[in-house]
Amino acid sequence: AATELGLDAVVASCAEALRALGTPTDRIDAALLVSAHELRRGRREDAARALLAVDEPSAPPADRLRLGEALESAGRSKEALKHFEQVYAETRAED
Repeated sequence: AATELGLDAVVASCAEALRALGTPTDRIDAALLVSAHELRRGRREDAARALLAVDEPSAPPADRLRLGEALESAGRSKEALKHFEQVYAETRAED
């Protein structure tokens, strides 16, 4: 149904627009958008691939935490843990 409605193209277009804004937060938001769409479609590996393609060490910790949470949802606990450890090392906050 999503393909018939053209949602794949809409999500891709929105993600590209976010990436074009150029900030680390926008690039993370783009990956989160694509990943959420892929997860809803049952494409867990595609969701993980979209998230793993993002490397934004200068992004705010809260954004990197969201990325880690999304990786965990996509079944990539090991990669998620790396994000959580990096954020913790930087902030010493557990929340």
